[in-house]
Amino acid sequence: MMMYICNGYDKLRCGTCGGGKPHKHSTIPTPVTCERTRNKVVCIPVDCLLPDYLFRIDGMEHKTERMLGLLEKQLSKCRKCDIHINGQVKPFWTPDYKGMAIVSEAPGREDVNNNTPFSCTDNILMEVLSKYDIHRDHCFIINTVNCRPVEGLKNRNPSALEMEMCKPWMNKYFGVLKPKKVLLLGNHALGSILGESGVVSKNNTTTVVNGITYVRSVHPAYAIYNRSSGLQMLENSVKSFAEAE
Repeated sequence: MMMYICNGYDKLRCGTCGGGKPHKHSTIPTPVTCERTRNKVVCIPVDCLLPDYLFRIDGMEHKTERMLGLLEKQLSKCRKCDIHINGQVKPFWTPDYKGMAIVSEAPGREDVNNNTPFSCTDNILMEVLSKYDIHRDHCFIINTVNCRPVEGLKNRNPSALEMEMCKPWMNKYFGVLKPKKVLLLGNHALGSILGESGVVSKNNTTTVVNGITYVRSVHPAYAIYNRSSGLQMLENSVKSFAEAE
């Protein structure tokens, strides 16, 4: 069975004979059989959830990697809000993922250029994580919005509406990866996930929701601009994150 990602009115094409016909997708993926080859082709609409049965067919080993690959293709077609024109950054994960997730605010210019979050070479977050034996490849990293919000030529904070429209993507990724613990970096991550604010006063505190441990932390930018206390606050929360079960 072949998978086909569409974004509305498109053609389903058989991978063997190339034949296809226009279709209007629904919110539920439905297999279509090619009349010539009897191959089954599945349309996966951009806004639908990925059903588990699609990954129980012959030749579809490595279920998690397949599901994440399909999610990545779906996300690349997202046009729900206007900030997609500024560039999108796909969430970061590797096969070495160890049940840890990091949620931050929004991608910056360098992240968009490299198509990965926290991509700058002098990354204070990665330095602090490494002090506690956490490697980037062990973590799933995502922002509250996957596209870059800008005002003029400068980064800006994501709006509440932009975060709300992007939240389903985070839910889908979490549903596949099932993190055991999540580091929330800054007020926007805290607000998006736990509906809270005041991260500075709540730094290095934890909450367990539905079996997932959430660690509140100041954003790395806060540590940069408040070197006297911010760096120590970041290190404290990352230490708690590393020690959390």
